[in-house]
Amino acid sequence: MSLVNVTKFMDKHVILLYDSEENARRIQFEFLSMPLSLNKNAIYLTENESNIMIEKMNDFGIDTDYYISKDLLHVIQIPDLLENPEGAKIANEKFMSGLLTSLKPPYYVVGRSFPDLTKDGALSAEIEAEVMFHSNFSRFNGACLCSYKKDLLAQLPDDAKQQILHNHHTMIDISEQGTVVIEDSDMIK
Repeated sequence: MSLVNVTKFMDKHVILLYDSEENARRIQFEFLSMPLSLNKNAIYLTENESNIMIEKMNDFGIDTDYYISKDLLHVIQIPDLLENPEGAKIANEKFMSGLLTSLKPPYYVVGRSFPDLTKDGALSAEIEAEVMFHSNFSRFNGACLCSYKKDLLAQLPDDAKQQILHNHHTMIDISEQGTVVIEDSDMIK
């Protein structure tokens, strides 16, 4: 059974707030399943090894062998963009540009460029990436789902938290029990 009707978000920059990794993955994989079923590109960015996430997608019921063979599913391990001598912003722009250049739009992306916000410089780089992406979203052909663990987000300074929340069109908040709340950006506090 689907937790969220993801078709409502196929042209939006969405933030997913979660307590449980398992619940987050269900929504992430539902978000990818819809475009894949329509033969559209789906990109999953992970800090883990790609094969680990591919196995989890298979367990969820996504036929990864089929979609990878059709060059529609792209599970990418994110390099450490903070370590790039050109700086995080340029490294992120090059990483995303290189990723999307070889693919036919529309693009459906799950993930963030800087998944570990506890690393030195990651929070400011993530905020800069979210603001830049959101302000240019009208030129992006597709949708993006950015996931944040609620307890980590709660530890951030209020101004950082607000910048992250307000640079998305829609928020999906899923509780540990699987209860889902959806709010448009003008409702996000």
